[in-house]
Amino acid sequence: MKILYICRIFSGLESSLKSGYWKPTGVPTIYKILEYFDKSEHKLQLILTDFGVGFKHKTTLKNNNKIFSLNLKGFSSPISVITDSILYNKFIFRIFFKFFNLLKKILIILYFFLKNKPDLIYVDRSNILVATILVRFFGAKVVLRIMGIYPSMWEIKKKITLKNIFLRWCYKSKFKLVICTNDGTAGEIWMEKFLHKSVKRVNLLNGVDNKKFIKKKKKKKLDIFFIGRLENIKGCIEFVEGISLLSEEDKKKVSVTIVGTGSLQTQVLSLIKKNNLKKIIKHQNRVTHNLIKEIHKNCDIYVSLNKLGNLSNANLECFSSGICSIVIDSNPEMLSDLNMNKYFSDKTLIKIPYNSIQKELPKKISYLINNKKKINHYSRKIYTQALKIIKTWDERIAFEKKLIERIK
Repeated sequence: MKILYICRIFSGLESSLKSGYWKPTGVPTIYKILEYFDKSEHKLQLILTDFGVGFKHKTTLKNNNKIFSLNLKGFSSPISVITDSILYNKFIFRIFFKFFNLLKKILIILYFFLKNKPDLIYVDRSNILVATILVRFFGAKVVLRIMGIYPSMWEIKKKITLKNIFLRWCYKSKFKLVICTNDGTAGEIWMEKFLHKSVKRVNLLNGVDNKKFIKKKKKKKLDIFFIGRLENIKGCIEFVEGISLLSEEDKKKVSVTIVGTGSLQTQVLSLIKKNNLKKIIKHQNRVTHNLIKEIHKNCDIYVSLNKLGNLSNANLECFSSGICSIVIDSNPEMLSDLNMNKYFSDKTLIKIPYNSIQKELPKKISYLINNKKKINHYSRKIYTQALKIIKTWDERIAFEKKLIERIK
């Protein structure tokens, strides 16, 4: 089967493009299926676009035409990268060239489609416009990939604008299959409201590389980790503020690491400095998927304050390693983690109310610092439950592969 795979330039993929080696960071749900297609009997063509990454996005790859064709060591399938040809700051010209860049990218993708005549097209949500054109006007077989439900995706019904009316029309296209990541966001509810009734859809938990309990060594200080993009929805500011509210005695008993980058990175680092936490809190930029394993070996307490959902890949990996974890409880207002108890109850995770994070987080951390047996208790509980609930990536990709290969 010939497969045309179209997705946005995730930063974790762009790092591979720059190095020339296939070593993606982050987004395992994307690169794991890509690796399967690449090594399978299927013929894969990968197209990366800067749809959905914002007007200010500039790839560091050098090419005057802003179309790159390359092969990476460790990934044998051809890759084409399409970015904006012209960037202009003045408003009146910006609108014109934005339209020009959009049209150019669509035409290039249509060229690849007509040239290669793929049997199946796999498209991420950032490229919904292209997916819609291919389905509605060319009768193409398209699998739409949605990586969780973001607040802006609910706005297309709440706010009546031409753009939102158009997006609702796009999502009502008759895709062959829609695969949504079950990351704690309300994927099933959203798909029921916005997809065409005849479209097959699945809401899948991500997988993990290993399901192995990691026994911690005794040490003087407990290691606390926060892993995720430094954005408001991830609760990174609340995390630093929570650590700052620990007693001075408790602060002496912990070593804290924040792993991630994002728009709030400068603010997070300033807050650490302002609260005299530089000796306690270390910051690391993004790490490769393999290095996450080393982090798990050292992590005694994992904190996730994701306001949209707490079944993210980083969380599932921690649960499967038996790491005592603190998460936000379900939030009916944002429709987040409504089914969390279906997978992980209060007996397996330490949950804090979504509306009192700053108050409750230091209390929960302090309790664990001074009751270390409870850390081991929750570690065993979450690991036992994770064994029942979470699939390995091999199992998870095998299931997705069957769904895709059954499409006629």
